[in-house]
Amino acid sequence: MGRVRNTVRHLTEHLRQASARWPRVASQLFAACSVSNDSINFGSYNPLTVPGKFISSDVLATATIAVKCITDKNKTIDYTVKLSGGSSNSVGARSMHGSARGDNMKYNLYTDFNRTIVWGSDAGASTLGGSYIDGKGTSTNVIYGRIPGGQSSIYAGTYSDALVITLQYQP
Repeated sequence: MGRVRNTVRHLTEHLRQASARWPRVASQLFAACSVSNDSINFGSYNPLTVPGKFISSDVLATATIAVKCITDKNKTIDYTVKLSGGSSNSVGARSMHGSARGDNMKYNLYTDFNRTIVWGSDAGASTLGGSYIDGKGTSTNVIYGRIPGGQSSIYAGTYSDALVITLQYQP
């Protein structure tokens, strides 16, 4: 019995010494956010007005931008989402470029359902912001788009534009 106790004591001391030599492992999680989006598809646009038959009207569409953040518990992250002016380089006068003849179709993107507050990145344009508290989550933000009616000088074809989405947050 004395030999078993001695062996157990020896193994216990050996484990204490071994655990004292193992390196400490630590990690720190900083806040991290990402952004993703759907394309906005306006569908068909009729630029012509024929009295008594039809009137060219605005075409409306929506899409979403999702912001996802991960942070420590009890920490708040404030974020801002900005949209560039696209190929026109102006958030106040965005335009889609036509593939057929190089025409430009006017459009714009807004932060509100009534399409009165332009979503942009320039001075004077609105950005969209929010906050995350306690951990992780996803916030879905709606982009409201409009092509104004009455653009009768453009030709048939496919029109498109590419924007840059900028997500700013303080980790």
